[in-house]
Amino acid sequence: MRKHVLLAKMLMILTVTGFLSAFSSQSYAQCDLTFAINSASWGDATTWTVTDASNNVVLSGGPYGNGYADEQTLTGANNGPYTWNIVSGLGDNSPNYTVTVDAVLEYSGNVPGATTQTIAPIGAGCVAAPVALSVPFAGSNTVSCGTDTQLTDHAGAGNYSNGANGFTVLEAANTAVISIQGSYSTESCC
Repeated sequence: MRKHVLLAKMLMILTVTGFLSAFSSQSYAQCDLTFAINSASWGDATTWTVTDASNNVVLSGGPYGNGYADEQTLTGANNGPYTWNIVSGLGDNSPNYTVTVDAVLEYSGNVPGATTQTIAPIGAGCVAAPVALSVPFAGSNTVSCGTDTQLTDHAGAGNYSNGANGFTVLEAANTAVISIQGSYSTESCC
C-alpha cells in the first residue's frame, strides 16, 4: 500500500487554516427511499435493480406472477444518487412504478412492455457526511483510503501553534488519487 503524507505543522509543506474537504459546500442527509412496482398483468419477465453511487446493487425484485405489487424501502440511504433499472422483458409486462424520498414522491410512471427503463438520479442529496478529523498537536493519525474527510488543524479556526509537530497520513492504495479542496496555504517562512 502506497501512502501519501500530509504534514501539517509549522515548518512543513502544508498548513491547514480552516478545513480540507472535497464536499465542503454539499449538504448531507440519510434518506429513506421507497421503490414500488405493480401491475395487474403478468410480471414473469419483469425484474429490477437499484444501484448506489458506487454501482453496488442495494435492492432488487422480480420476476413476479400474475397481478403483483412489490414495495421495498432502503432505510438510511447515504450513498446517492441512486439508479433504478426496470426490465420489462415481454410485451404483456407494463409495470407501474413510484419512487419516494422521505415519503415525498420523486418519480412515477409506467414501463412499456419489452423495454428497459432507467430512473435516475434518485436521492441525490442522500450522502453521508465526511468524517471529521483534526491534525493532532503532537503525534499522528491516519485517514483510510476511500474515506471522505473534513480535516482541521488542532487549533480549529486559529493558527497552528508554534512547537506543534503533529501530522496526518492520507492513505491511497494502488492507483487511488487524493484530492484536496478547501482552504489551505503553504508555509512562507521556509
